[in-house]
Amino acid sequence: MSVTSTISIRTYNLVEALNERAAKKRSKATFRVTNGSRYYRILREDHEAIRPTAHAFIDQQTGDVFKAAAFGIPAKGVRFNLLDNAAFSKLLSVADIDGKYLRLK
Repeated sequence: MSVTSTISIRTYNLVEALNERAAKKRSKATFRVTNGSRYYRILREDHEAIRPTAHAFIDQQTGDVFKAAAFGIPAKGVRFNLLDNAAFSKLLSVADIDGKYLRLK
C-alpha cells in the first residue's frame, strides 16, 4: 500500500472514530473530511452552528496531524503522525470530539 493511500485510509479511520464518540455522547456533532491541495481538513458540523468548524489538518504527504488554528490554517507543531503505527494507535485511543487531544502539553 502506498504512503498516500495509508494516510487517506487512516484519516477516514480517525473521522469514523470521532463520529462514533459523538454518537456515544449523544452529541449532534458530525465529522467529515475535505480534500485540499496540501492538507486533509477534518470538519466538525454541529446542528446549531451556521457553518462547520475546522477540527484538525492532516498533511497528505507526511501524515502529520495538526490542530486547527483557524478554518483554513493549521496550528504550528505536529501533534501525531498517521504513518507511525504507535502514534496512530494512541491517536485513535485519545481522540475526542472537542479536540483536547490536539493541544500541546
